[in-house]
This record gives sequence, structure tokens and C-alpha cells, in this order.
Amino acid sequence: MTMLSTVLRNLVSGPVTTAYPHAPAELPEGNRGRVVWDMSKCTLCGLCAKRCPTLAVSVDRKAGTVELQVFRCIACGVCAEVCPQGAIEARPEYSAPGYVKEVRTYRKEATAQEKEVVIE
Repeated sequence: MTMLSTVLRNLVSGPVTTAYPHAPAELPEGNRGRVVWDMSKCTLCGLCAKRCPTLAVSVDRKAGTVELQVFRCIACGVCAEVCPQGAIEARPEYSAPGYVKEVRTYRKEATAQEKEVVIE
């Protein structure tokens, strides 16, 4: 009888899940969501890449870039915790669903001081 009552209850009640991304998602308290870099604060120290448990972050100091492989990132927030400059933020929001393996590249722009120090 329990199986029949469950089937009948599910026929009359609405769906339990939401229609994300078409309807707004209700984020639970403490959700770390998605990881974003503020390259104006980043010193390209590489601690985020060293401490990432899934190897989703890579830092290229010569090119001045940080790459995040979105499908590898589990949004654990370790990179944001270890960043000494506070350049990484775990925002409480969901990323849009993706169908291809996205790689986000953040580029470091030279500041006015760094441009003045250039020695040729």
C-alpha cells in the first residue's frame, strides 16, 4: 500500500525541484557558488593553483594570466581562503549551466607603476 499511496501523492502534488535557470534558485546559507578573480589585486603568487584540490586553477606568470577550468572547479573556496591579497572571491550565486568545457582566463594588466619600472 505504501507504493500506491506514494504514486497517487506524486500524481496530484507539484514538482519538488525548481526550473533553474528559468526560475531563480534558492541558495542555501553558506553557499560558496562561483569563484571570481579581481586581477587588480592579484600578484600571481600561485598559492591558489598549489592548493586547489582538483587542479582547476593554473597561473602563468610570464603571460600574466590565471586560468580556471570551470568543469573541474568544485567551488570549495580553498583558493579564496589562501589568497594573501584577497583577490579571489567565492560569490554566492550559481553559474549558468554549460555544455562545453569552459576555461575562464583572467589577465593581469600592467599598472602605471609597473609600466614605469620596465627596463629594456
